[in-house]
Amino acid sequence: MQRNCAGYNGSLDEILRFLGQDAGVNRTVGLLREAVSEYFREAGRQGISIHVEKQKRSTMKRILFVCTGNMYRSAGAEFILRRKLSEAGIDDWAVDSAGTMELWRATRPEAFGRILAEHGYDFGGVTRYVYDADAAGADLILVMEPQHLFDLRCLVPESGWGKIHLFMEYCFGSKSILTDPSSFFSEDLYRETRDTLEQGCDRIVELILDGQL
Repeated sequence: MQRNCAGYNGSLDEILRFLGQDAGVNRTVGLLREAVSEYFREAGRQGISIHVEKQKRSTMKRILFVCTGNMYRSAGAEFILRRKLSEAGIDDWAVDSAGTMELWRATRPEAFGRILAEHGYDFGGVTRYVYDADAAGADLILVMEPQHLFDLRCLVPESGWGKIHLFMEYCFGSKSILTDPSSFFSEDLYRETRDTLEQGCDRIVELILDGQL
């Protein structure tokens, strides 16, 4: 073998063997070989993991809850359903929420969060406005009032209107509206809202487990 590193195109093992013979640092070369090999093994594992995760994301179905400001009803439904799906072992549905009114990422109310926390739910973050991409990417859109239904139909092509439903009608078969608690500052109404959202989310989980969604 010609002892010239410049332009050497041998394999990794050949290069390391060459360096070890010349420098008398076989132990260091061995450690280097082991480290490089582990690096490529880990890269391979990460590559597989990333590939699987991308495949999983591409096959996940999505539920979008929509209310007016994304402060109470739709946000509460998001946090409640997300935990219920986790408890049921359902990992192929993603949950999100948004509002039809732009509130410039307002902080969600702590008072409502405390009511949700009574039943062990997380809550918080800032409000989100519903965009075309949110609506287009959802497999099921549940809105809280008839006006939201009309608003979402402006974002979704007519062929997709069938995936937009009133929350109360979809979950309970009721034509009633889930009252917006934002103007009342009533803990009793907050609890009533939470309990209704819980029952509705239980129904959604049932539909998923029964293969109806």
